[in-house]
Amino acid sequence: MRLAFNFSAIISGILFGGLSTLLASPAARGDVWAFLHGNPTPLFWIAVLIAIPSVLYALMLYEEGGFRKSVAAVAGIPPIVAEARNELEKQFAQFLTLVGEQLKTSERHTNALDLLNGRLEAVTSDAELRAIIQKLIMSNEEYQRETADLERRLEKAQEKAKELKQRAKTAEKLASIDPLTCVANRRRFDEELEKQVALSHQDETPLCLMMADIDHFKTINDKFGHRTGDAVLRQFAEVVGTMVRTTDLIARYGGEEFAVILPRAPLGNAYEIAERIRNAVQSHNWNNPGTGELSLTASFGIADIRDGETEIDLLNRADQMLYEAKKRGRNRTMIWGVGV
Repeated sequence: MRLAFNFSAIISGILFGGLSTLLASPAARGDVWAFLHGNPTPLFWIAVLIAIPSVLYALMLYEEGGFRKSVAAVAGIPPIVAEARNELEKQFAQFLTLVGEQLKTSERHTNALDLLNGRLEAVTSDAELRAIIQKLIMSNEEYQRETADLERRLEKAQEKAKELKQRAKTAEKLASIDPLTCVANRRRFDEELEKQVALSHQDETPLCLMMADIDHFKTINDKFGHRTGDAVLRQFAEVVGTMVRTTDLIARYGGEEFAVILPRAPLGNAYEIAERIRNAVQSHNWNNPGTGELSLTASFGIADIRDGETEIDLLNRADQMLYEAKKRGRNRTMIWGVGV
């Protein structure tokens, strides 16, 4: 937690401390004054270019809860995601360093030009004039070399940032998927259920939660082995996936238990979907090399959202219905408040 907080503090210090120092300098105040009088200098525009990403980054922290997420990362975000984000943040810091170098280069060049301009007023001979012109040419050449080098480094930094951003997205996606069944994992399920419950209350729309469990799954593992059990879990997830809508979220809740979040689905529609899945599981050809066909069934429990109910309340009621389906003989669908 301390490391995550320190990073946010460092970045904020670089952005706003550096910007404040820049604007507090006499040269910058002179640029602001020149801008107000319609004659901005190059240094002023460089300061503006630094200010824009500074403000945008601050807004990003505010909108996305950057400090809160940074602190929570240590406790809840998987290492693969944290690593990708850290690399992206380091690249952002490098980008700020390059922009700072560009600023210093421009300031040195401006100072050199001012110095030469002052000497021009005191020129008394052709030799002095040629010497000043020669220094001016050398100064311009040096500035062009430094600028070209910084531009190349900035271009590489931008390319690296794009690559890291894509890696972060991929890592985030992988961290939310169950590696065995390729459906959402428990972490992703918890986040989505909380989100959908809030939306349901806000928009006053229906929301149902379906819990599903493969009947006698332990017997499959004991009789045929865990490799067969894993194959059954993958096929079960595939069967469920063919029966639900694209707006629904399928998740492996734990072991052989799955959950399906059904946004904007009335209780009757959720029941129909559960029954389609149940019948598909019962009629599915569960081929298993070396052991022949397997005969499988599944049990389902469904609950719909109630006024003022939390995601935990909804989950508990759906889980109670799944338990009731098991208790009444399995291979059935139970709905909260309805005997089916």
